[in-house]
This record gives sequence, C-alpha cells and structure tokens, in this order.
Amino acid sequence: MAAALVIVLALVALPGRTLARVLLIGDSITEGTVSGTPGSPYAAVVATDLGPEFDVLNLGCGGASSFDWRPDTGVTICGGLFIDLWAQRVLPNVPAEIATVMLGTNDATGFFEAVGGLIVCGPTHTNVNDFRVILVDP
Repeated sequence: MAAALVIVLALVALPGRTLARVLLIGDSITEGTVSGTPGSPYAAVVATDLGPEFDVLNLGCGGASSFDWRPDTGVTICGGLFIDLWAQRVLPNVPAEIATVMLGTNDATGFFEAVGGLIVCGPTHTNVNDFRVILVDP
C-alpha cells in the first residue's frame, strides 16, 4: 500500500526506534466508513502493512475536514458528537513520529466552493451519491 510505503520511507531518518507512533488524521474514510463494496478500513490496512513496529492510531472523524483539526477551530461535529478534535483527539496522542492527514470529500467541497467550481446537485450538498450519469451507446 502506498501510504504504508510513504510512512516507512519517512521513518528511515529515525534510526534506533523500536516502536514508531503513527497518527492517521482525516475524515470518515480514515475513520473506516466505506461507500461501496466493503473492504478493510484504511487504518487497518496501514497497520497491517507496517507491522508490529508501528503503533498506528486512527483519529478519523466522520464529517471532518482538515480545517476541523486546527487548534483554533474549537468544537465541531464528529460522527454525530460535538467535540474539539485538537484537544480531545490529537493532543492526548502526541508526540508521534509521523502524522498523516488524509484529505477527502469534505475538503474538496470547501476547495471547489471557494474557487467557484463546486457542483451541487443533490440533497447532501457534498457531491457524494448525488451525481448520476447515464451513458447511452447509440
């Protein structure tokens, strides 16, 4: 898996470590939610690929964007709960040798909205499961 390879390459600079802590920060995809054929959650795949020398902590939060993880954001909604992601999920788990931030749909919406390129085509207003395309071959 590419994510595990990137993490291993980054840790080459940390010789002598017996256990490296890896924080996985992100949205519902990081958390383990899937929108299709169920498979292994991202965090589980990374942990398996890296092996026992790595302490992989899944801090994923359904509905979160990268903005929600900032120290100055305060309370935000996370999987139906109102929490301060920085204070309640990040700070208790640092220091860590590696922290990854997985950007997903929640970040794409804000990005495309800011540049005038967002297509809002259904009730979720996130472009997830709202856009249908039918291809007709004449």
